[in-house]
Amino acid sequence: MGNRLKAQICCGERSGKGKGAPAVVSAQSKNEMFQAAEPPDADRRTVEEIQMIATRLQGPCKKYPKAGASFMSSAKDRYIAVVAADAKAEDVSDGGSSWSAWRHRWRRGQLAYWADETSFRRREQPKGQIDLLSITRVSCGDCSPQEVTVIHAVGEERHNFIITFADGKRAENWRHALRRLRSLLDSRHG
Repeated sequence: MGNRLKAQICCGERSGKGKGAPAVVSAQSKNEMFQAAEPPDADRRTVEEIQMIATRLQGPCKKYPKAGASFMSSAKDRYIAVVAADAKAEDVSDGGSSWSAWRHRWRRGQLAYWADETSFRRREQPKGQIDLLSITRVSCGDCSPQEVTVIHAVGEERHNFIITFADGKRAENWRHALRRLRSLLDSRHG
């Protein structure tokens, strides 16, 4: 895909006095953080929960090659995160600052991975990504409790994205968080 992922999660901090907008920093500048003047509503609650989950999904893991583990290949260290999509024209009628616009950006978001955390922080092109809405299942790996299998659709085909974490508890928490994120993206009002 030729599109570069530009939006990233920013440690859950907000500017302002409690009415802050999503804690997202885009590659253009930190000045693009905004304050939505809307009262709390379903979209706001959903976006805030998505952001909390996104910070829990971010971190180091090991990723198996797309072809799977083999005698000649093994899992490589990677840094994984979910990112909201860049704003589109239909998102920016109000400057892209509404909670509804952010919810739509998250629906177009991706689960992506980089070589390391430094590459992620520098906003480099990810080594790979999966559209969040293409994820059809998140399950325990076949081999160990530290493993997570993310099944996603590309057209009519199903693909396995397999990652492992340092311990089984981290893998279990990550699986539950991704499932919750996916359900929030599907639901109408969180």
